[in-house]
Amino acid sequence: MDEVSYDEYHHASTQITDEDLTGFFEGWPSKPSPSVLLAVLAGSHSSFIARTGDGRVIGVVSAISDGVLSASIPLLEVVPEFRGRGIDTRLMRLVLERLEGFSVVDLSCDEDLVPFYLRFGMQETRAMSIRRPHAISDDRP
Repeated sequence: MDEVSYDEYHHASTQITDEDLTGFFEGWPSKPSPSVLLAVLAGSHSSFIARTGDGRVIGVVSAISDGVLSASIPLLEVVPEFRGRGIDTRLMRLVLERLEGFSVVDLSCDEDLVPFYLRFGMQETRAMSIRRPHAISDDRP
């Protein structure tokens, strides 16, 4: 297995570009472009990336927050060829560690992913959401 490193992503201090963020979002009805993913990471309260030894970005997780009470984890993605190696687990542990002091940490996921998130002490709750996959665009402000 390739060696993988994990870095907290800070827009100004970690040098990644949209070219580093290809291969994500397999199976999504409308895939965010690499530049949209870069904007997501840059605009997040907390985010981490996983890299191979040669610097390729193969996993990302992000959290948004009010900075005081609550946070949400809207995104955890691993490039398909690197799945099944525990990268998603390590990224979740890192972001949950970073969010340790928050009273509420939410995420929503598809039904088949519920067992994965239960492993981290998360509980199923009733949630409401609006999903607009067609709204993913590079033209957003």
